[in-house]
Amino acid sequence: MVRPSRRQLMALLASAGLLGPLGGVRSALAAGAEDRRFLFVLAYGGWDPMFVMANSLDDPNFFHPDSSTYVTNAPLPYVDMDYRTATREFLTTYGDRGCILNGIEVPSISHEQCRKLMLTGASDGRVDDWAAILGGNAVGFDLPTVVVSGPAYGSLYASSQLRLGPDGQLSDLVSGDALLLSDVPAAGLGAQTQDDVQAYLQARRSRFTESAPAGSAAFVDGVGKAESQLGSLADLAEDIELTVQSDGFVFMRERAEPALELMERGLTRCASIVHLGEWDANWDTHAGIEKQGDHFEFLFTDLLSVFQSLEARGLLESTTVVVMSEMGRGPQLNSIGGKDHWTFTSAMVFGSGVEGGQVLGGYDDDWVGTPLDGRVLSTLDLGATLLQMGGLDPAEHLPRGVPITQLMSD
Repeated sequence: MVRPSRRQLMALLASAGLLGPLGGVRSALAAGAEDRRFLFVLAYGGWDPMFVMANSLDDPNFFHPDSSTYVTNAPLPYVDMDYRTATREFLTTYGDRGCILNGIEVPSISHEQCRKLMLTGASDGRVDDWAAILGGNAVGFDLPTVVVSGPAYGSLYASSQLRLGPDGQLSDLVSGDALLLSDVPAAGLGAQTQDDVQAYLQARRSRFTESAPAGSAAFVDGVGKAESQLGSLADLAEDIELTVQSDGFVFMRERAEPALELMERGLTRCASIVHLGEWDANWDTHAGIEKQGDHFEFLFTDLLSVFQSLEARGLLESTTVVVMSEMGRGPQLNSIGGKDHWTFTSAMVFGSGVEGGQVLGGYDDDWVGTPLDGRVLSTLDLGATLLQMGGLDPAEHLPRGVPITQLMSD
C-alpha cells in the first residue's frame, strides 16, 4: 500500500472538510488579556446543583442527598457529603480561586438545545461557542481552540477550532495510521494521483476566490491559513504526544493532558472537554439520583488532577477553568427515584481573573433562579463575562449579555 505523506494527508483532510482550518479571523486583545487561557469542562447530561452548589438546604419540600450539609466555613461555601473526599479536597484547596453561579436560566429541557444555549447563548442558527470566539480573536496562537471531546459550535470562528478526539484520534490522521484502522482495507493514493487531486483543489479554490461573493473573505482567509499551517501541524505531531496515555479506563484528566501541553507551549488559548460522570455513565439521572454524588466525586477527582497539572506547568495563574452542565435537575424526586430536566442550573468558574470564594445568584422556594442586580442570570450573561475576562468587548459579540462584574477580579 502506498501511504501518503503527513503533509499530503493533512491537506487532503482539510480540503475534504474532515479537519477544520487552523487559522481564524483575529483581532487584537486588550493589553495583557492575551495571556489568559480558558479550559471549558461540560458535565454531559444535566447535573443536580443540590449536590454541591446549592446555597441553601432549608426547604423541606425539596429532595436533599443523605448526609448532606451546607459548609460555610470553607474558602468556597458548598454542599458536603460524608464520602466525597475529592470534592472536599478540591473546594478546600482551590475554593478561594473559584466562584459558584447559581440560578442560571436555560429556557429549554432538550439536551441538545440546552448545550447550545450554555455554550453559545442561542438555541438555533449558525453561532460560535465561547471558546471559538475567544480563540478566534486570539493573537499568536497556532491552534487557537482545541476541542478534546464533546460538542463545539463554530460559524464565523470555525477556522479557529481543532478537534483532537477523546482518545487522540488526530494523531492517527496526522501520521497516516488512520488509513490502517478501518475494518475494510484501505489503499493510499499514488504520488501522481495525489498531485492531480491537489491541482484540482487548487484550481477550484482559485476560481472561488476570483468569483467569491461579498462577505466570503473570512472563509477564503481561513482556508488559506489552514493550508499554510498543515505542514507545521504535521511537524508538531512528531514532537508532541497528542494521544491519550492510559493503561486502563481513560479519565477526563488523562484526556485533557494533550490540550494542557499545547497550552503550556503557547500553541492554544482555549480547550474544551466533556465530562461523562462516573465510569462515563452520563449525568442524565432520571432514575437513581444518588448517582449524582458519585458523578461529582469523579468530576472533582479529575479537576484536582487537572489543577495540579496546571500548577506544575506554570499555568495556574493564567488559566480560567469554566465547569458547567447543559441543564439542572428538578427539586423533587420522580416516581422512579430520579430527577427530571430543569430550566435552571449552576456553573463554576475558577482561576485567573476570578474573584474567588463567593457564591453569586441563588434559587427561590420554587427552585427558580433569583435575580442578581435586578435580573435572573442568563447564559448570555455568562458568555459576556467570559469574553470580557478574555479581553473582548462583549457588546460586539453578545449585545444582550451583561457581564457579571462581581465574578471578575481586577
